[in-house]
Amino acid sequence: MRKITFDSSVLKVEGLEVKFDVVPVSNSLVAVLGSSEEALIVQLIHTWIREGQGVDLDGERWFSKSIKDWIAEAFPTTSTWKMRGYINSLVEKGVLERKQLYKQHHGHNYAPKNRTYYYRLDYERLSELAQIAICSAARQSLTALINSNNAGGKE
Repeated sequence: MRKITFDSSVLKVEGLEVKFDVVPVSNSLVAVLGSSEEALIVQLIHTWIREGQGVDLDGERWFSKSIKDWIAEAFPTTSTWKMRGYINSLVEKGVLERKQLYKQHHGHNYAPKNRTYYYRLDYERLSELAQIAICSAARQSLTALINSNNAGGKE
């Protein structure tokens, strides 16, 4: 029988932990990206970059991780196609940059058939999306206020 720990603020199931079992993600980041899974990916990448993981190429911090590794280490209940979808969505939004940099990283050990992807966060684009979300929320609040004022005067 699996044991659940209740003595901390995080409930964990013994024996089912993954490498990145507990990752704090803010609801505001989820609101900006529109997906808790995408926010978790961005948070993990940000954490790894701040910890100095990855490799410096062309003055930027890049890291590589296969879909298989993403699933094993952080998303154990996610299918391969869903994980690819989350990453592709972040690439389309411009938050995540993806390149094949194996040759730049490994130089003379370059294997032409190696199609390893390297990733980095575009913090400027993430800031732009945050500003858009803030403006959208302010607009919604203003519209709701106007509508409630208009409804109050009609009796």
